[in-house]
Amino acid sequence: MKRPILCVICAAAFLGCAPGFDPDLSGLDGTDDGSTGGATSDGTGTATATSDGSTDDTGSTSDGSTGETGSTGDTGTDGSTDTGEPDPLKPGDLCHPFAEFLDGVPECPDNFNCYFQFWDMQEEYWHWTCELAEGMGEFGDECSLSGSNTCASGNYCTAKSVFTDGDCDFGYCCAEQCDVLNPTCTGTDYTCSPYSQDTSSYPMFFQDTDIPYIGQCAKP
Repeated sequence: MKRPILCVICAAAFLGCAPGFDPDLSGLDGTDDGSTGGATSDGTGTATATSDGSTDDTGSTSDGSTGETGSTGDTGTDGSTDTGEPDPLKPGDLCHPFAEFLDGVPECPDNFNCYFQFWDMQEEYWHWTCELAEGMGEFGDECSLSGSNTCASGNYCTAKSVFTDGDCDFGYCCAEQCDVLNPTCTGTDYTCSPYSQDTSSYPMFFQDTDIPYIGQCAKP
């Protein structure tokens, strides 16, 4: 009977002196569930005790120097914390036509451009999506509205009537979109006409950028 009583006294003494389990996880990237295991969560390196009072091998990973779980804690699974750059968008994702000029705004993947898709009836805003590029047409280049994405990002395909005489020699040409707050249009006698003056008429993330209002360069 003496040995069980002695164990109880030892356990009580240990628990009474141990600090409360309240680890600070604020410095970890992508880990909020303690997935590296309780043996390493408090940084002490003390692993789960075995029946004979020894410790198992998990204590060797307490400093993150060994083992797969500790090796990615400072970079994240995609390395985005190293570069600070957002991940590229996927085909079909909402995009900003001037993302290349905006800090922290993701761009479309390679071979895809950010194309104007008119009014989204369901979401009720003007929208742009990443679509496969079939050309890099600039201001005045010929284009087609029948599913052909031949204009470069930042441009859109529109009818000849939008252009001043001599700037479009086809039925449809690539025209420029513009920053309503800092309008710049190629050619003469063009104005930057906003799709809307209401930010709610654009995707929500536009409001967090330096270009929340998009317009189109057209003759008055």
